[in-house]
Amino acid sequence: MNQSEISFEPGEVCKQFLEITKRPHPSANQKDVTGNEDPVREYVISQAREIPGVQVVVYDKSATQPGDRVIVLRRPGSGIYAGKTPVILQAHMDMVYNPVDMAFPLNVIVDPNRQGQGKWIKAMENSTTPRNSTLGADDGLGVATALALLVDPNLKEYPLECLFTVQEETDMGGAQNFDLKNLTGRQLLNLDAEDLPVIIFGSAGGCTTQYQGNIDRIPTPQGYTTMKLSISGLRGGHSGVDINKGRLNAIKVLAQALARLDKRITTLDIVGAGIGSYDLLVYDIKRCDVKKSNAIPAYAEAVIGLPKENANQFTADFNALCSALKIQNLPEESGFTCAASAAGAVDQAMDEKSTDTLLCMLQQIPQGVIAMIPDVPGVVETSTNLYDVTIDGNTVSIGSSNRSSRDASLTALSNVQANIGTIFKYNVTTGLESYPSWQPDPNSPLLKIAEAVYSDPEMYGDRCEVTVIHAGLECGTISARYAEVGIDMDCISIGPTIKDPHSPSESLQTQAKDGTETVQEFYNAVSQILGKVFAA
Repeated sequence: MNQSEISFEPGEVCKQFLEITKRPHPSANQKDVTGNEDPVREYVISQAREIPGVQVVVYDKSATQPGDRVIVLRRPGSGIYAGKTPVILQAHMDMVYNPVDMAFPLNVIVDPNRQGQGKWIKAMENSTTPRNSTLGADDGLGVATALALLVDPNLKEYPLECLFTVQEETDMGGAQNFDLKNLTGRQLLNLDAEDLPVIIFGSAGGCTTQYQGNIDRIPTPQGYTTMKLSISGLRGGHSGVDINKGRLNAIKVLAQALARLDKRITTLDIVGAGIGSYDLLVYDIKRCDVKKSNAIPAYAEAVIGLPKENANQFTADFNALCSALKIQNLPEESGFTCAASAAGAVDQAMDEKSTDTLLCMLQQIPQGVIAMIPDVPGVVETSTNLYDVTIDGNTVSIGSSNRSSRDASLTALSNVQANIGTIFKYNVTTGLESYPSWQPDPNSPLLKIAEAVYSDPEMYGDRCEVTVIHAGLECGTISARYAEVGIDMDCISIGPTIKDPHSPSESLQTQAKDGTETVQEFYNAVSQILGKVFAA
């Protein structure tokens, strides 16, 4: 099935979304990716200019700064809604590229891995060796929904504003820097959530921590051979919403295996049986999938050296370690794959001290859930994602992305990371790329309207859930910026059901098992919320 055969309701949302998937639109500053959101920016503007009554408030085709590259549209109310304050529809135009060299137009197909679970769509490249890739439903579906709402004849008199941002997936640059005066609405529907019956009214804040250290290199010792090791096929996923699902981190797995096999770190040799340890040296270790702070590493590689006579036994022990780890993490990591093979000659290895320091440090850097919210069952309070290790010459750079709904917990985690750096004589910078938490307001008028719509038996009934989320949403940044100038911006976040965002397994549900058109359900919910807001 090719893209022309994909269809779901509402037809206008489907049409707009499939058009978006034809156009490259990475975050302008995604690492290792060439390009930016301009193709989708230009598409959105071309559509907006064809809609009667819609004013283009902000669009600068040649803008380079993220705050200037947002799009703001406005349609004043008419008829009985003339003069009413508009509601803001907000979505971001960028997507995560995974893999970083993914090709467009995307080949959108029915997800073969979700048979029996309703209808889901995903992306797979057209090639002789097809690869899965991110779909960009996060947040292309939000952009498509906003455009469809603007052309809906049943809503044509509603006063609406649209804020389409850039760089949400990297540093929230658009939300952080757009001119606040360009929006007149004071109620904002963020269309970037990923669970259909759920209303989000709070989210975590976050920041990154960077470690940097120096290494010493030595000529490859005589009698040594080099090997390339890899860990691949892990689930990966979003480092916020998927962090509590028991998914492995490829960098951590590789470091754990190498530390166990390093004779200077671990001496647990058992004569005649068991896994041995070796005089190994590291040449390189790196993340090989998309280097995104908000994506859990799913693929990592290392190049190591060890005595030639140990190569076969080392390979067997490495495979045995990985096999045991895979068994421990089934069924979540059923795709876990390891490989060890001969590598080409490399002149300069890290010396013993540098090798052992790096492996021990990667083991000690925290990963995953740190704390849960005590009075909100199942919701993570604080977590961290070890998302990058890069060796460039004699310099090692390591990155961790932290999230928390409590500022004190975020500070405490950053302090722990700084102390780990000090122990291993690495320089540590904390608090980078910070964004604020979005503190929940249970008395929000917009929340109460949305909850009334979602809890209606004709909509989601008892399935409706009102919660906070362990991920960064633009609502937090936008509401915080308006609060600084004394304006209360009332926000909620809703969306269709998307699984495994930021990973090549990303999938959008378009139909439930019972045949219900789920994107249509979401669209109906947004329409009803707008109707109740303007009827109030």
